[in-house]
Amino acid sequence: MRGNAVYTIQKGATRMNTREKGMKREGMMGRRLVLLVPNAADVVGLEEGVLALNCFGEWAKVTRISYRGEAVVPPGVPYVGYYTATSATSSMSGSYKVGQLVRTVHASSRYTSAELDAIEREMVARGERIREVA
Repeated sequence: MRGNAVYTIQKGATRMNTREKGMKREGMMGRRLVLLVPNAADVVGLEEGVLALNCFGEWAKVTRISYRGEAVVPPGVPYVGYYTATSATSSMSGSYKVGQLVRTVHASSRYTSAELDAIEREMVARGERIREVA
């Protein structure tokens, strides 16, 4: 469900576009979407035991930091990679980069990449760190 095209299909007496269909399948319909553009404190201060967005856009405890560094382009911008627990025996990875919208499955199922780029530019321009969308 990526790209700019949203196809509408007939489903019984109601119409549902494919993006909504995917969100329903993933259990995301009706759930609040969290959009996060991490600041330097979020990235540098991320450590085991604190909450971070997992790949599904839910807050989860960080179980391990996998890497830290600074970007080449733009130079000196910090980033961090981490893992969050999904169960007693499994985890998922994620990453934060200062000033870059965290792309989650939930966000990507609701918005196209171009729309997320626009949201990121708007949030950065306003100095907005976090946004919740119904």
